[in-house]
Amino acid sequence: MRPYGQHFLNDKSTAIKLVELISHDVSNRRVVEIGAGKGFITGFLLQAGFQVLAYEIDQKLAKQLCQKFASPGLKVYVKDFLQSTPEEIENINLCIGSIPYQISSKIIIKLIELGFQKVVLIVQKEFAEKLVAEPGEKRYSFITVLAQSFYDVQKVSNLPKSCFSPAPKVDSAILSMCRNHVSIKIDEYILFLRKIFVSPNKMVHNMIHSAIKKRVRELPADEFLRLFFEEGQNGQSGVVSNSSGFNN
Repeated sequence: MRPYGQHFLNDKSTAIKLVELISHDVSNRRVVEIGAGKGFITGFLLQAGFQVLAYEIDQKLAKQLCQKFASPGLKVYVKDFLQSTPEEIENINLCIGSIPYQISSKIIIKLIELGFQKVVLIVQKEFAEKLVAEPGEKRYSFITVLAQSFYDVQKVSNLPKSCFSPAPKVDSAILSMCRNHVSIKIDEYILFLRKIFVSPNKMVHNMIHSAIKKRVRELPADEFLRLFFEEGQNGQSGVVSNSSGFNN
């Protein structure tokens, strides 16, 4: 295990599948890789003709990456992807990676903020199921709605522990995410959702100015977007305060 808690992919067929997914219906051959590690996925990306902008926080691994490939098609940033900037990304629309499970939600938010159009990730199986959850399910949450508001999210397949070295204690899965055409102020929308999902089992009309008679957890992502737009047009903050007079 690496010092930052991530496990290394070691299964060739999985790496090929990831590259095929990120290659589908795209002409741009530039991609960001999160947590390149020992370069297992990186190598297949370079073989497929991609120019790779890799983020690797471990200085030793980053140095080994540059030595291993010595390719003009590879650029490595020795830093946390969460600290990446739009200037570094240089309008690259594709992103791939086997991400640290403990910061998966933060990475999803970062991907949304940077505007990636196509994303293929290896994540914890439980997190993948959370992102594809449907309204009304217990695992349907803030990060579910946020991801589904900006992406068509699909769980492609599960991955056995044997695909990694060392083997993780939890199961993994491949996620594919394709950006939709929603254009809103992301920071305001995130704040809007966070406040509403403080009490996901409350009725919507108890949390925001709306006549909808459903629980927060029962509302699909497109309805949250509609409510956000309506609140903005009405000049309202969106979330009901404690003095509003509504009951739980």
